[in-house]
Amino acid sequence: NLAGIVGEYITHQHLKDSEWQNTYDYDLIENNKKIDVKTKRCSSKPRDNYDCSVAETSLHQDCDEYIFVSVLNDMSKAWLLGRMNRKEYFDKARYMKKGDIDPSNNFTVKANCYNLQIKELEKVCLQ
Repeated sequence: NLAGIVGEYITHQHLKDSEWQNTYDYDLIENNKKIDVKTKRCSSKPRDNYDCSVAETSLHQDCDEYIFVSVLNDMSKAWLLGRMNRKEYFDKARYMKKGDIDPSNNFTVKANCYNLQIKELEKVCLQ
């Protein structure tokens, strides 16, 4: 998935002390933390009330935290949206089932997932 690789690359470039691993369970290591980068394609600049998602099919991943990225459909621009410890993410996230309609944006959920608004994430510190 091209957007996923772009998201990982941009995150790696901004986290100067990170190692790009791209394993089954995580993408980067920074300060001994295993980070999985979750990237979504978008058609416009993301707003703070937009959701970041972790698919239920990703629950097996052995990572310490997530970093979320949005990439324009044409790959011309990307945004580092935020980061969160894995446990904290699932403590705060809303579970949505495939076919559910998210009342915050009327989006029909395409797969079982855990959603959290961008504004609830921690900023990605640039070094």
